[in-house]
Amino acid sequence: FGAAIQVLFGGAPGVFEIDVEGSEDDQEATYVSVVTIVAVNASNAGRASVGFTYPKFIRAKIITLTNDVPSTIWVTR
Repeated sequence: FGAAIQVLFGGAPGVFEIDVEGSEDDQEATYVSVVTIVAVNASNAGRASVGFTYPKFIRAKIITLTNDVPSTIWVTR
């Protein structure tokens, strides 16, 4: 069991932080950060895996994004 999180930016994102958060119920106050994405490759794609925590709900939350570029985020379980 686990999840893979992938982000693809439409250009150079600059300084950014994406927190991947999990919760046992879908309530704002109960989400906890389980992994953070802060780097991309030359194609402006980044990835993280969640393998040792088992939340029922998972989300990706953009905390910081200095360049105004579009982003697509996939979560695969």
